[in-house]
Amino acid sequence: MSQQESLFQEPGAAGQPASAADRPAGPFSVKPSAEPDPAASLRAAERQVSNLLILLLVISGTLTIYLLQQVRYARADMAAIQLQAQQLEEARQVINAYNEKNVPVMRQFIEQLGEYSKTHPDVLPILAKYGLVQRAPSPGSPPAQKP
Repeated sequence: MSQQESLFQEPGAAGQPASAADRPAGPFSVKPSAEPDPAASLRAAERQVSNLLILLLVISGTLTIYLLQQVRYARADMAAIQLQAQQLEEARQVINAYNEKNVPVMRQFIEQLGEYSKTHPDVLPILAKYGLVQRAPSPGSPPAQKP
């Protein structure tokens, strides 16, 4: 009898085993055993441990790459911030130098213009126009009112 013919015959027919226990074990059949095999359990545990170690290696490598990228971004941000801080410090120095050197000279010049306007009243309207000195009220005008 050929292999194909034996596949289509009912159990218990000629040459076929009658019970499931007598059938040959296939690739998906479960082999009933009363006691678990310690060697097989050990091999399964070893496979699980090695799989977990590989997974741990992949995860830690991914995390390391992510952290290195974050360090690169942080260094770039820090360089930009340091450049801005340097520019602010240079601007502060320029402003301080202006306030220390130029402002006193300008105040002195405005004071001298005020004194000049006392002897030359025709300059007084020009100085008042730009707010450099207060126009002195003329004797016939009413006093300035505050709003």
